[in-house]
Order: sequence, then structure tokens, then C-alpha cells
Amino acid sequence: MPFAAIPVVDLFAGPGGLGEGFSRVEDGKAFRTIISIEKDPHAIETLRLRAFYRAWMRNHRKVPPAYLDLLASDNAEAKQAALVELAKLPEWTEAHEEACHLELGKENLLIHSLIKQRLGKTKNWVLIGGPPCQAYSLVGRSRMQNHDGLKADHRHFLYKEYLGIIEEYEPAIFVMENVKGLNTAKVAGKPILPTILKDLRAAGKKGYELHSMEADEDALPGMGDEDFLIRAENHGVPQTRHRVIIFGVRKDLHFKPESLDRRMPVTVEQTIDDLPKLEGLDSAEERKEYTLRQRGQPLVRVGGLRKSLPAFLANFMSPLATELNNVLLNHQARSHMSQDLKRYEWWAKEARRTGKSPTLHDNVPPGLLPNHQNVHDDSPMVFADRFKVQLADKPSGTVTSHISKDGHYYIHYDPSQARSFSVREAARIQTFPDDYFFMGNRTQQYHQVGNAVPPYLAYQIGQRVFEALRG
Repeated sequence: MPFAAIPVVDLFAGPGGLGEGFSRVEDGKAFRTIISIEKDPHAIETLRLRAFYRAWMRNHRKVPPAYLDLLASDNAEAKQAALVELAKLPEWTEAHEEACHLELGKENLLIHSLIKQRLGKTKNWVLIGGPPCQAYSLVGRSRMQNHDGLKADHRHFLYKEYLGIIEEYEPAIFVMENVKGLNTAKVAGKPILPTILKDLRAAGKKGYELHSMEADEDALPGMGDEDFLIRAENHGVPQTRHRVIIFGVRKDLHFKPESLDRRMPVTVEQTIDDLPKLEGLDSAEERKEYTLRQRGQPLVRVGGLRKSLPAFLANFMSPLATELNNVLLNHQARSHMSQDLKRYEWWAKEARRTGKSPTLHDNVPPGLLPNHQNVHDDSPMVFADRFKVQLADKPSGTVTSHISKDGHYYIHYDPSQARSFSVREAARIQTFPDDYFFMGNRTQQYHQVGNAVPPYLAYQIGQRVFEALRG
């Protein structure tokens, strides 16, 4: 029996990882994003471009030439010319209506007006999104542990903007994502998670039942905070990404979602080893020909990708358009200081020899030690693992937005490449499809990838949501 696509509202959407996963359920027929909200000017460009691409592929078999021109543009003028052509298409207007460059907490009147208008009278809809998590992250809190600003950080309370949408429009189901640190975060000395859970349960006229997607609730005496933790490496995502994901079901639905299926771990090598090799680039050297070859073109035509990925992930990450099957996006070497390139090569060789990533305690050649005081004196060493190889035969560590600052935590396992991950490699580890193009400069692209929810994890959650609402 045919069904109408279920409306989705995506808050704090970033580059669209959650929305992408939902958009793939039932071959794209289960859900339709009616509005996504994001304040970052570069993420919204990515979000809109992907919205356009999905809208276009619903109606056509091949992408328009201007879209390929945009992917291949290596300067601002070529990019702008391609955007002008795309703007003539109705799907471009549709994408701009879907992906809105707005900020919750500052433009609420407009945001609420748009949501109300697009929902109409439907009550069978889904709210997704993750309020900004920096204030809850363990690293962020450690950096601000003696700072008065931690107590006053407004990001602690951005969940209330998400809560306000639930209160006002009562979605059938919501999916709220945040960092693992939410479990232990405190404001003014009090844990914040119990307050969030209490608010979510009481939201709206009917209230909500909150469910974990991973823990066996029936075996526990009560719902503990840790029960909302999803370990992405258990579910086909090739990284040890642990996130709090709360699955809220409006009480009148009387539905309990099934836990996510467990899968065998997917390794870094399985995920990225088929990508073309790139040599680490020395930022201090003038190597113009090399630079043009490796860094100038955002679109590269290749063949034979995804040979080593498990079928379930290879299928999910395959392009929607056949003409993009042999196209590689956002895969260029980033530049590093010459000393860091030497470190990356040594670290990768040691990791290959020992089966673990070295720390600064592990007989690092003196010339490769960073020039920090506590490395060379007797004081306790801080961040002894400041350089980390992502081992070939294991899932990656968590890809975070810090990858935009340097590549020290994301050293490629192949010593002959002596570099950190490219944007495409990081996106692969996040399970973004190979045709997902990230806008902005490379730093902005890394930032978007690191902040996103893995689309394949979102896809599995979306399947559970669809099971609840298909009737």
C-alpha cells in the first residue's frame, strides 16, 4: 500500500548527516525534510546543495551540467557561474526553501512561523537534531574548568530551543543527539542530563516516552543515563564514536523502538584503502606543479572505488547519480609543516611495526619531539598522545571538528603517504556517501565533517522511526 512521505524538521542541522540518513530510508520514499535550520554559513551551503541534489534526483536520471561544473570549479568565478545556472532550476528554489540559514534563539519568530506553515495540521511528523555540543564535550569542559564562562555558557541551554519546538508542535517522534559528555555535564554544580530528560518527558500535552537505541532496558531496574549512549562502531560505522541519542515517542503512540542491529566492526583500511594515494604536502615549499595536481581540483575522475567496504556500507555510500560513480570529491592532501611530515612518517611506521599508535613516551627520536616545555623537563606530560595514527585494522577514533585545526590525531596508517586524512577520508569514516560535496574552504569542510552525525547511523535510526509511523 503506498504511503505519503513523513515530514521531517531538522534543527541544528550542520551539513546534514542526520537528514541524509533519514532521506535514504525506503529508497528515499519514507521521509521528506520540510525544513532544516542551520546558522553556519558554510554548512548551510553544503546543506542546500545536497537538498538540491536529492530533489533533482527524485525527478531526473542525470545531474545537470551546471552541477558537475560546480563540483569541478577550482576558482570563485567558475563556482559563481555554475551557481547562477543552477539558480534557474526549480529544484534550486526548493532547496533554498528547505535549508534555511537561521539561528535558533535569535530568530525564533520566523523559525516557528515557517515550521507552523509547513506542518499545517499534520501530527504525524518527526523532529531531529542535536543542540550544539561544545559546552558538554569533555575536552571543552577540561579547557574551561577554571573559567567562569563555563557556568554562563548559553550553549548549555540551547536544548530548550529544541524543547520549545516539541512543546509547541508535538511531533510524533523526536531524535535528539549530543556528545557523550552530556552524561556527566554539570551547570552550577548540578548534572544537566536529568533536567533535560525530565523536560523532554513532560513536553507537550501528552508527554513522551524516552527510549535507548542500544541498551536492553528490560534488564535494568530503571533508565540510567548511560543507557542513551550509542556506540557507533557496533552498528557499521568505522569509528569509535560514542554519542547520547534520545529517541522520544509521543505517549499516545504506545510504541517502543527495537534496538539497533549489531554489526561486525568496519576498519579504517576497509573504509579508505581504495582511495587514490596522496603524498603529504610540505606547506613551506614551493611545489606549484604538485600543488595544482593534488590540491587544485575538487573533482577527480577515478575508478574502482569501494572494493573493500562491506556490502551494506558500500551500497549506502554509493552515489545517487550514475555519472558520479567514478568521480571523487574533496580528496586532496592538506599541507603540513615539514617537521610534522617527518613525524607522521615515523609515527605510521611505528604503528605498523608495533600494532599501536606511539605516544610521546615511546622512544620518539629527539628531533621529532614537539618543542613544548613539559616534553623536555620532568613535569607531567600533557597530551602524550597528541600525535595519533588511525590503525588500519581497527575502527578509527572519533572524527571531531578538531580535525579542522590540525591533523595530528588523524595520521594516515600508510607511511608512504605521511599525512593526515583528507576531507573525503574523514567523510568516509563518518559514512557520508561519496557524492556528498562539502562547500567552503578545506578548513570549513573538515569542521563540517567532524560536527556531523554519521549518516549510516542516522539511516538505521530512521528505519526504526519509519517502523513506528508507517501505519
